[in-house]
Amino acid sequence: MMDLRKYQDIFLPAVEKEMQKILSINLGKFSGALQEMLSYHLGWESGTVIKKLGKGGKCIRPLLVLLCTEGAGQNWESAIPAAAAVELAHNFSLIHDDIEDVSDIRRGRETIWKKWGVAQAINAGDTMYSIAYKAMLGLEDTCNKEITIEATNLLGDTFIKLTYGQYLDISFESREKISINEYWKIVEGKTAALFGCSTKLGAMIAYNKEVEQDKYYQFGFSIGMAFQVFDDWLGIWGQLEKTGKSIISDLVQGKKTLPVVLGMQNSKKFARRWKEGGISTREAKDLAEQLRKDGVEQKVLFTAKELNKKALINLEELKIKNDIEIVLEELMDSLLNRQ
Repeated sequence: MMDLRKYQDIFLPAVEKEMQKILSINLGKFSGALQEMLSYHLGWESGTVIKKLGKGGKCIRPLLVLLCTEGAGQNWESAIPAAAAVELAHNFSLIHDDIEDVSDIRRGRETIWKKWGVAQAINAGDTMYSIAYKAMLGLEDTCNKEITIEATNLLGDTFIKLTYGQYLDISFESREKISINEYWKIVEGKTAALFGCSTKLGAMIAYNKEVEQDKYYQFGFSIGMAFQVFDDWLGIWGQLEKTGKSIISDLVQGKKTLPVVLGMQNSKKFARRWKEGGISTREAKDLAEQLRKDGVEQKVLFTAKELNKKALINLEELKIKNDIEIVLEELMDSLLNRQ
């Protein structure tokens, strides 16, 4: 039986090759730095031969597409176009997120907007968005036209949910506080929707019935919720040298993450300082420690674990009969232990 690492070693090079092919086909005829920007963001070296730099992302979403396709009874290779599409879609959102959040660092390097400017970064993100759709159309060669249309519609619906979640996230920055329900609305859109899309695509490509597809969607959705809560933890208590993300804390940016929402409810000292606004990087470290003393950090970690348990229940309901279920459990465990 293969473990997660072995599946990654087989699946991810195939996805990367597909992404490189799509970029080359659609951008190879254009001169200028557009392809260079996208290749740079994806962790590749631009040129006639594109080489991996080892600075790309974790590729969780395409991995979920392929694992769920195999788990639902279809050969994973038929889902490679969809896996490439969701990874491109995810990276489109990251490029725009970095602009909106004024983040200088992504995966240990300068973000596109920091290196090439905001205007060109918007162009790069828009291009990545368009190429994601082009990648999904490759399902016509591995599946059929009907599944291709369904998958493309699902991706479009997901883009709308993702953008709405990001809209809420930004619009809530000007408010002193938000409710826990408003926080979950953000997470459902900006993170959980694409996870749910990824797992549902696997069932869709495996020709499973709609009711089974919905179960796969709920499984991925639950993983996404847990993933974002832990990401919120990393945004305050994570270490730059391990996460590779911007040194600017979520507290400095005024993000209404779960630690902030719970901090407003459970830490009087934090709530008082938060209401005053204008938190500096130096103060953020002290406030993070205050949240830890008042038990907020533990509440956040507990919430992430509870959401992960819910995802495990969803996984059991899928009744996967091969070793993919064990591999998916291993993947879920790795997401709550990442730095």
